[in-house]
Order: sequence, then C-alpha cells, then structure tokens
Amino acid sequence: MNTFAKSAFLIGSLAVSLNASSLDFLIENALSSHPSLQAIKQKIQAIDSNIALSRQFSNPKLSLSINDIQLSDIDNRSIEPMQTNMISLEQKLPYFGKRDAKEQSAKENKKVEQLMLEEVKTELVSRIKQSAYRVWEFTTLYTIICKFEELTQQSIDLNTAYSSTKSNQHMGIMSATMSLSELKIKKNRLLQALKSEYAVLSYLSFQKVTDLDLSLKMHKLPNLSNLAQGLVNNFTIKTKKSSIDEAKAILSLKDLEHYPDPTIKAGYFQRSSFEDYVSFTIGTALPLYGSEELKSEKQRKVVLERKNSLANTELKVNSELKANYAQMRQAYITHTILTEESMPQVEHMFDLSTSRITSGGDLFKYIDLIKQELALEEQRVRAIGEYHKYEAKIEALLGVQK
Repeated sequence: MNTFAKSAFLIGSLAVSLNASSLDFLIENALSSHPSLQAIKQKIQAIDSNIALSRQFSNPKLSLSINDIQLSDIDNRSIEPMQTNMISLEQKLPYFGKRDAKEQSAKENKKVEQLMLEEVKTELVSRIKQSAYRVWEFTTLYTIICKFEELTQQSIDLNTAYSSTKSNQHMGIMSATMSLSELKIKKNRLLQALKSEYAVLSYLSFQKVTDLDLSLKMHKLPNLSNLAQGLVNNFTIKTKKSSIDEAKAILSLKDLEHYPDPTIKAGYFQRSSFEDYVSFTIGTALPLYGSEELKSEKQRKVVLERKNSLANTELKVNSELKANYAQMRQAYITHTILTEESMPQVEHMFDLSTSRITSGGDLFKYIDLIKQELALEEQRVRAIGEYHKYEAKIEALLGVQK
C-alpha cells in the first residue's frame, strides 16, 4: 500500500471529531428510549392488569322489583290488593380451577410479550450496528477517494511541466483529468449515501447523529459449529416455545369450560297482605349443544399450529445462520486475497511507476495503476464492512444485545 493509501485508511478508520457518538452509546440510548420498545413495555404493563383481573369474580347482579296490583270485581268493589316488593342478589361462581387457569394463561401471555420485547431489542441492536458499519464504510471510502484525488491532481500538475517538451504528455493529462472527474462523481455519491445513512442511524438510535466514532478491522473468522451452539439463545425460537405454553394454558381453560359455572341467587320478598319470605336459588347453564367441545378442539389445533411454526422457525433460523456465515466467510476470504496477494503486487508496481512519473514517465500507465489500487482499496473496505454487517446479523440470531 503506498503512503497516500495508508494515510487514507488510517484517517478513515481513526478520524474522530469531538462530538462524535460511539456505537455503544447509540445502542444504549436506543434500548432505553426508542418508541417501538416503549410501546411493547406499555403493553406488558397492561398484561399485569389482566393477571390481577383473572382472580376476580364476576360482578354480582342486584335486582329490585316493586309490584302494585289492584284487582276489582264487576261492581268496582275493591278486592284484596296484591302488592309485592322484592330485592335479590345473584352471583356467578367460577368452577373449581378456572381462576387458576385464567391466571396461568395471562402469565404465559406476559412471558410471550416479554420475549417479543427482547426479540425486538435484538433486531434493533443489529440494525443499528449494520447502519453504523455502512457509515464507517462510506466515510472510509470517501477519505480514500479524497487522497487518490489529491494524488491524481499532483500527477496532473507534475506532468503539465513536461507537456511543452513531450507531445505524448498532453493525452496523458487529459486521461488523468477524466479520472479526476470520475473521482469527484464517486465522492458526491458517497456523500449523499452518507447523509441518507446518518438519517437511518438517527432514527434507529432515537437521537440525531452527525458523526460516528468507529474503527473497524478484519478479525479471525469464528467456527460455524460454535456459533450454532449459541442458537439456544435465539429469542424468536424462545418466543415460539413460549407461545406454545400460552396456547396450552388456554386449552386447559377451554377444557374447564365443559363444566358450567353455578349461579347462586338470594331474594327477599315483602308482601302487603301476606307474610314476607326469603328465597334461595342455585342455577347453572346446561352444555347441551357441544359448543365447549368445539372451542377445545379449535384450541388444540392452535397448539398444533404453533408447534409446527416452532419447527419451521428452528429450520429457518439455522438456515439464516448458515447463509449469513457463508457471506461473512466470503468477505473474509476476499479481504485475505486482497491484502496478501493482489495489493502487494499493485503496491510494488505503483512504487516503480511513481519514480518514473516524477521524471516524466508514461502518465497513462500511472493513472491506470491509481485506478487499480483504488479499486482494490474499495474492495478491501467493503469486505471489512460486509464482514461486520453479516456478523451483526449472526449476533442477532444468537440473541446478542450489545
């Protein structure tokens, strides 16, 4: 790597402004205050009310009845008045075990929502990382291009001095000028992409981000088998498993609904012409039409559906791990080939060409080497960025939230 390229990479990797945000800080802020997470947290708090409500009895029914009936004979003579006042209280009592089943169902629902919150957290962290890595990639590429732009301009200025004495220098200068224009176009595209990515990162981290303190480098490729063992912490799988427990709890409740809730009713009757009296009534619904069995059967199918969904999710997660690992490995291999094979050769050619261009050598060949080294530098930076982006996706599959 020539001096300019080395400086470009160093600056692109380590340049940090005084107000730059760190990746850890962005993640911490997002996890503590992002609206998408707050909404789920509020939903979980609401479930606490459902748990408390599951232990409550149905509201009793209070009835008050006043009957004032006057009967008369054909001569309009008053017969005995039939006046009755009545007050009654009716209460439905849940069948044995139903309140416990309702409470268990509500608790299982809370577990599902809590795991869903952790799943969303993990995905949010992964997206923040991927966005931050793209910012690093665009920033580093922009810095490298600026340095190559400076190098190209120096070559143009140097060879302008020879143009008056050597006729072939003019064509080389024109070629270098066109190359310079291409670099300016690349810079503009990167600037626009960088602005767009900062907007995405600001949304994900729930704060305005205009500068990022981040340095990336290629590190050792992990073993796929070791990574696969970490899938036990995958929150999507955990959520699916918990949803099965929730469905089973609901099924237990549906099965208990085969036994109707008894109703107790007590009333006091006050009569004008007769003695007062008290009544006591016990009633219950008659499950004659098989609705309860249909509800239980429907819930059993829900349990089976969620078990199948879990099996599918486990296969999908394993497949995603292998696919992301393949992409990460490809980026690692690409970086290895570039740094160990391609770039040393181009650097050597570049060093030889630099000494020649200072003495009026062929500018065409020199500009071509600049383009080659720039292309290799761009591939190397993108390989590092891709490696870390796929690593972030794998970390999300492993339940990493940091």
